[in-house]
Amino acid sequence: MHRSLTVAVAPERTDELLEELQRFEDHVVTISVLRDASVKPPGDIVEIMVLNRAASAVLRAIERHGADGALSVATSQVDSISDREHEQALNADIDEAPWDDVRAQLREHTQPGINFFGLMFLGGVVAACGLVSSPVSQALALVASAILAPAFEPLAELSLGVVLRRRDLLWRAVRSGVPGYLCVVVAGALTMILLEATSSDVSERFITNQHVGELADPSIASLLISVAGAVAGGLVITAYRMPLLPGPIVAVQIVSSAAMIGMAAAAGKGHISAQALQRFATDAAFIFVACLLVFWLKERLVHRRDPG
Repeated sequence: MHRSLTVAVAPERTDELLEELQRFEDHVVTISVLRDASVKPPGDIVEIMVLNRAASAVLRAIERHGADGALSVATSQVDSISDREHEQALNADIDEAPWDDVRAQLREHTQPGINFFGLMFLGGVVAACGLVSSPVSQALALVASAILAPAFEPLAELSLGVVLRRRDLLWRAVRSGVPGYLCVVVAGALTMILLEATSSDVSERFITNQHVGELADPSIASLLISVAGAVAGGLVITAYRMPLLPGPIVAVQIVSSAAMIGMAAAAGKGHISAQALQRFATDAAFIFVACLLVFWLKERLVHRRDPG
């Protein structure tokens, strides 16, 4: 994917911006200027088609021209560009998303509201049902719960806030993540209460479930799967491949462990609830640290900019 940048800039800064963009001649495919086309903020519109590898550098250049005036920048993905002059550069482009896009997609996926909390709760219900089901039904339920619940994004946003030193990102991550994970725990407890009211052997099936035992006492292989999933999640986010994010969430199993906390508490099994809490904390730490390292490396090696 390549990037399209639409910039509304003060008229007196347009020519300076165009001159500076000449430094990126090998990475900027097209530049279009519409004089006095912007009503809010008033000024010119500059449209730029740029390679991913230079998107952050171009954005840094644009920001410098808005330091003392009105500036608005919109970014979007471009599926394909047909340009013979730049064909070789286009084919060799990288799949890195600017921090602006990463921040926007995390903001969208962690926006506190009925959609976010509803999906977290429903993911908890599905995971809880899976933990008392037969192996085939359990596998389907646990995968489905990981796809439903946006449980990876709040911790990833927390890591991004630390790397970029952005308090607003940190606050948003806490404001959505803490009540979101509580929704999963409560969903697990309520589901357990409902299932116990309709079947007398639910608690026994829960306690003796093989996956519950694996979550309570994880093997090295299970923990390595979680670590790999956490690192993969950070790479998926920075490469703007969000449709692939359910894979890392399934690997980390943070949704099922959160649901297990509530289920065990509702069943009066405090020791199992404590073990589930420990596994949840472990997986949460894996996500936070893995994303922290991935984002830090990408900031140092690729972006080197704060999206502001």
